[in-house]
Amino acid sequence: MSLQAEWKARRSMCKTLLYVELVFLLLVLFCSGTAQSSFTRRGGPKRKFLFRQGKTSVPFEEDNGTITKRVVHSFRIPSLVEVNGVLVAIADARYISGDDQSFIETVVKYSVDGGSTWKTQIAIKNSRVNVNRSRVMDPTVIVKGNKLYVTVAGFYESPHNWVQQPDGSDWYTLLAIGEVNKWTVNGKPIASITWTKPVSLSSILPKWVDGVRTKQFIAGVGPSIVTSNGTLLFPVQVSNFDKRVSVSMIYSVDDGATWAFSKGFTPYDCTESAVVEWEEGKLILNSRRDNGYRRVFESSDMGETWKEALGTLSHVWGNSPSRTGPGCEAGFIAATIEGKRVMLFTHPLNFQGAYNRDRLHLWMTDNQRIFDVGQISHGVEKTPYSSLLYTDDKLFCLHEIKTEDEIYSIVLSYLENELQLMKSVLTSWKDQDEYLSGICPSAASVVPSQKGECN
Repeated sequence: MSLQAEWKARRSMCKTLLYVELVFLLLVLFCSGTAQSSFTRRGGPKRKFLFRQGKTSVPFEEDNGTITKRVVHSFRIPSLVEVNGVLVAIADARYISGDDQSFIETVVKYSVDGGSTWKTQIAIKNSRVNVNRSRVMDPTVIVKGNKLYVTVAGFYESPHNWVQQPDGSDWYTLLAIGEVNKWTVNGKPIASITWTKPVSLSSILPKWVDGVRTKQFIAGVGPSIVTSNGTLLFPVQVSNFDKRVSVSMIYSVDDGATWAFSKGFTPYDCTESAVVEWEEGKLILNSRRDNGYRRVFESSDMGETWKEALGTLSHVWGNSPSRTGPGCEAGFIAATIEGKRVMLFTHPLNFQGAYNRDRLHLWMTDNQRIFDVGQISHGVEKTPYSSLLYTDDKLFCLHEIKTEDEIYSIVLSYLENELQLMKSVLTSWKDQDEYLSGICPSAASVVPSQKGECN
């Protein structure tokens, strides 16, 4: 048999075996998914209310400096991070209404005992210009060392949604830095968070993008990242005078002393976005869109340019089963589990459509395969925004529950069974990869000029 004929025979066998193995794996994952679905139907993961609408109070600072306990109408926009063993949850405290154009400040809860007990503080106050509409909102957070970098969008008194603002005169963006300290008294761990006075980042907004005058920017919401070279990186949404939005990055290479915009922007109509560093120097940006499905982009130059991840993750997740209707913020993180680098993603299935955003689901991907871990909310409840945290071999999800029109609470779910299922799937993926690498050797070992048939 000639060398070329031998190569063709091996390639044909390889493709046949690959097909058989993939079908087998799909059956395994389908069965695993079915088992998980039955689990969630029985009640879902263990959880606790961390911010409960109409019941949770916060230490509100009156205009005369007096601190009073004030019960909050709704809590929204959750972020969950870990700082040197201290769990930190950050959210909007929406005092009088769940509406975006209401009186809002940034609330923080933190726990030094793994989530058993929590302390509460207000990290960022609003301007107090208007008792009904002054607001700081949509916190986005980065953790580096023992510091929290939190950016929020501020508005003095405008009744308009941020994109519909007539100009940028009512808007500002702030950055506050929290220092987390931890110590022990009589064998008991204690922690505290001390916050700097917020500073404005508004001046770094470029005046023009693609020939259109910009108006304002707010961050992507949720946790963001420190890259492998130590750069602090926030995704931000930039609106312009055409009332359109695109996404870019702001970054700091000096631990928050100065900030700058990246040159790269997504196409228009990408909004709330989360970014991970998938490999050293490679960013993946997962973006909300309100016209059917999510778009995912990749960058190998720290956000100076973006390329859509067609063929892998872009267009995979829809806003609803019919891939219609408005989108939603999503939890999106990278983690190493059982020695395998993966991305985790949470988003509502939205069977009820429109802004109901029911049935929060969790997915896992290695950028080649995607596994639907299953529903992590309870029943048919409405669960819009979410934040994931994997730390110390534990997986958490902090997510909203919408009980009535514009009334929101936030719960902390402990995804213990989901993590075990994911570990089982990762073992299957590893076994499959090892098997396929054995039966489908590199094409280069047979015909050096032909590559990629088995990759």
